[in-house]
Amino acid sequence: QPLSYAGQATVRRCWWFQATLDWPPSRNRPLAFHLGSTHPAQHWRLRKRSRTPSTRSGKMGPMSNRRDSLLGPKPDPGVKASYAQMLSLALMLSLGVGLMALPNEISNTGTVPYAIMFVCVVSGMNWSMLALLRAKSAVEERGIKVQSYRDLGYDFLGGDHGSRAVDWCVVGFQFGVCASYFSFMTSTLHTLWPHGPSETSFTVVLVPIVGVPCALKHLKDLGIVAQVATVTYAFSLCTVGFYAIHRLVVKGHVYNTQPFSGSPWGLIGLLGSLCYAFEGIPSTLCQMSNALAEPERAPELVTTSLVGLAVIFTATGYVCNFAYQDPANPITVSLIDEFGISGLPAAANWLVVISVALKFPMQFFPMAQQLEHALEIDRYVCKRDDDSESARLLPSEQTFIGERDGDRWSVAFRAMLVVLAALTALVVNDLTTIINVVGIVFGPSLGFIFPCYFDLICVRRRAYDRTKLEVAISIVVLCVSVAATFLGFGQQVVGLVRAYINGSDDDRR
Repeated sequence: QPLSYAGQATVRRCWWFQATLDWPPSRNRPLAFHLGSTHPAQHWRLRKRSRTPSTRSGKMGPMSNRRDSLLGPKPDPGVKASYAQMLSLALMLSLGVGLMALPNEISNTGTVPYAIMFVCVVSGMNWSMLALLRAKSAVEERGIKVQSYRDLGYDFLGGDHGSRAVDWCVVGFQFGVCASYFSFMTSTLHTLWPHGPSETSFTVVLVPIVGVPCALKHLKDLGIVAQVATVTYAFSLCTVGFYAIHRLVVKGHVYNTQPFSGSPWGLIGLLGSLCYAFEGIPSTLCQMSNALAEPERAPELVTTSLVGLAVIFTATGYVCNFAYQDPANPITVSLIDEFGISGLPAAANWLVVISVALKFPMQFFPMAQQLEHALEIDRYVCKRDDDSESARLLPSEQTFIGERDGDRWSVAFRAMLVVLAALTALVVNDLTTIINVVGIVFGPSLGFIFPCYFDLICVRRRAYDRTKLEVAISIVVLCVSVAATFLGFGQQVVGLVRAYINGSDDDRR
């Protein structure tokens, strides 16, 4: 029996060597990268199920591209990103619609409860992300390469079921983000053009505009688009801050200074908004750690990015909360309410709409790729049996989705997801509700529950040592996050039912 275990471990460590000996793949040989798995045990099981025996050749082929990453295919091992590049990426992923909603949340809950909740969320997020990195290192010490969050789910949550649990949390969160983007764009456009088309008409126009880039094969093809989106968003954010400071300093308008306001139940919605705002880091932390040229600086990257985001969120939230008596959601609309649809305020709103439209495919890609892997839509389809050059093309060599990536079925599937996100935004028709529901239902799982649970499992396995106090902190974060998730979900359901009962006929429709 010990020899049997040793033999299985040796074969699993050599899974990558077996994959290179079976290149190129045939239609009857379901290699693991067709399904997007990255865990060695999954690769080994799929090799055993293969009906076509492997053939050894004298020439080794290239390693297969594992495409379950949020950033597209597996990167070249020799290409790494600097610390500054990864820090800018971490900041960019979390600066979006969630930040624009914070002033409204502060005015609804009060300055003191927001400060307490904000410190708790930032501290808990930093603790949980460091725990996620420790769990990732513990798994990799056993010879298993962790490419994404789902690989940790496979190892700690019971194999395929754990991977699916992580996948569905990522899919649910990203789908909610896409729906909030539609709600944000249509409401802002309707404010900029009040006597123009309705929000439904704006949605119909926006669906093909944001849907075409979603047919790109990999997220890396949107590099320039991401830079333009960052510049336009930064300009809009600076414009909002400039006018808010002008109102406070020059005009002396100071509002919402009361420390407590609203119901204590509003803290649950605030937690959802903060989880929504910070969720760009947990979803992509494993990929960022792998792409970092100095992997030992990954914990520093987490802490620095969270501190930077905390400064930006605090400054924007409190300044805009004090500057406007009733901060709108998004806060850019408050500029229109005061200065009208002209000049720099109108330009800031137009640019933030452009920025959100450009960032839509970046939020859409993780959801689409995970669902395609789960439904096996993106399998490598080779319709030729010859050895022509066109038959040997890899899926990663093409820009848009082609016949080797699911062809029209994959394109139709992505188009359907875009339409569903747009319909969800139209049905809910409230940006604050979408942000709170998505943040409180899926945010704590990715940001707190899974990382702390992985940390406790590693302690139980004795993968590393933790003090009793550190274990107790992980348990507290885990339990509080679970309780907040159930309370928040129940609160949102009750709120929707009350709105339906007490609302008008138009609201009910």
